[in-house]
Amino acid sequence: MATNNNSNNIEDIILKKYRTLDDHGKELVTLVLDKEYERVTDNKNVTIIQEEKIPYKNITSICMYPYVLGGASAGATSFMTDIDIETVKAPLCPGADFIIQVSGDSMEPTFYDGDKVYVKKMTSLDIGDVGIFMINGSEVYIKELGKGGLISHNQKYKTIKPAEFKEIQVIGKVLGKV
Repeated sequence: MATNNNSNNIEDIILKKYRTLDDHGKELVTLVLDKEYERVTDNKNVTIIQEEKIPYKNITSICMYPYVLGGASAGATSFMTDIDIETVKAPLCPGADFIIQVSGDSMEPTFYDGDKVYVKKMTSLDIGDVGIFMINGSEVYIKELGKGGLISHNQKYKTIKPAEFKEIQVIGKVLGKV
């Protein structure tokens, strides 16, 4: 009996603490609880009579991302010889490694001057992917990888052809706008 009473006491304390959390804290606790529950019940013949889920409404997880200052050119050349990085808060984007700002209008209407985009570090992309590219070791662009080169979405700009430059390096894949 003492064990059961002690167990109820611990549950009451945990429940009291849980109720004081904001939505983000509740989401994190639920994620950990679900993972632990999955771990201890995995590969066991456990019959679950009723699983209680806590409802969440309008939860947006916030994450800290490296923010590359200087931006990726969508038009005029953007040089990145010394890369400055800050850390910024942004909504969670699974797979994103950093955020960079679009500079220029060559990717309109998809991306506008001043937009911030999530980027996953990668060394290669598929045709049709929008990515961040470094040209000749210092010029940074946001473009779509095409069969004939790096494509601007704004038809005022020409395709950047690989033969025109010494080196084109993939920095990463653009996952979307912040």
